[in-house]
Amino acid sequence: MTETTTRAPGRMRKTLLGLVLGLAVVGGTLGVVAPDASAAPAAIAINSSRCPSPIKQGQYSGCVTDLQNRLNGILWVWQGSSWGKLDPDGSFGPITRDAVLTYQWSRNLAQVDALVGPNTKTALVNNWRAVSGRSGVMHQTPSGRWFWVSW
Repeated sequence: MTETTTRAPGRMRKTLLGLVLGLAVVGGTLGVVAPDASAAPAAIAINSSRCPSPIKQGQYSGCVTDLQNRLNGILWVWQGSSWGKLDPDGSFGPITRDAVLTYQWSRNLAQVDALVGPNTKTALVNNWRAVSGRSGVMHQTPSGRWFWVSW
């Protein structure tokens, strides 16, 4: 999976989850359209016992989808010409890694290591809320990516 971001600030691209059936004409006969193989896995709460500790780069799961949704309520990523959100695709790639680093830094967590362990999970669960983005701070990660983090 390739990690991407969406360009519309304040709006997440809606990803269809679950099985969606439709009819299509395939070779002159009616057939069933299979669900999109690239659809994100259904979110699993990061504080659930079903999520590993730590959640880290390279993982693809519903735990990562939930992590990305939570980060989208707090921060925006600069995409060269506009601010956007993480694509909640369930893939913990370099953009999600930088978003986690930025979140850990902005909340003064003891470890700023891009690993979503118990302290980061607790902070995300307890402090998660949709924000207006009117007050906050800009942060540049070591990879050069810029983020805006709301307080």
